[in-house]
Amino acid sequence: MLVVMIVCTACMSINAYRGLVELKPFSEDLMKSYAASPLTVFLKLRLPNSIPYVFTALRISVPASVIGALVSEYFAEKVIGIGRQIRENILQAQFATAWAYIVVACLLGIIMYVILIFIESILLKGRE
Repeated sequence: MLVVMIVCTACMSINAYRGLVELKPFSEDLMKSYAASPLTVFLKLRLPNSIPYVFTALRISVPASVIGALVSEYFAEKVIGIGRQIRENILQAQFATAWAYIVVACLLGIIMYVILIFIESILLKGRE
């Protein structure tokens, strides 16, 4: 889990920061001219602006997390997971079983990505 966190943290934090900081021109000035509090600016301007950036980061992080988990399990000694099963089946020359685990891992990543795209389409339906 630590490897997956390290792999995904940089992409997620950079994109979330960009979403909070990169606003449309003069939108923050407009909020200040309405005497909006910093909390209102955050909730009504910055947070909605950051949602597409977060989903862009998630599009990168979801497959990267699956790959990171598989690779870390592959090389771990005491962790039992799909990566470990792939390694053990390759060492035992059971290549069909190893490929079955690889296909399952690929399907897991694809299913997670499709779920993400579905959630993104629901949440960002009204946006351009």
